[in-house]
Amino acid sequence: MDHLSELVQLLQNFKPELDGSDMTASFTELGMDSYDVVDFIMSVEKHFNIAVDDSQIMALESINDVNNIIDQYNKED
Repeated sequence: MDHLSELVQLLQNFKPELDGSDMTASFTELGMDSYDVVDFIMSVEKHFNIAVDDSQIMALESINDVNNIIDQYNKED
């Protein structure tokens, strides 16, 4: 299942100035530093009821990567 629309909404709630239009843009291109990314992933974990491994968090570079992780966790269930 594709969760991009939910991720865009979470991103906009997290950083309202972002429009979420380019899901392949890196977090850096979206103006997010590593602290922002960790905070955002924490909100994703809560929303989707998943626990992303710390090593995976550091490898995430875009919203599309986060979507792929969510899909991966959903397939494991």
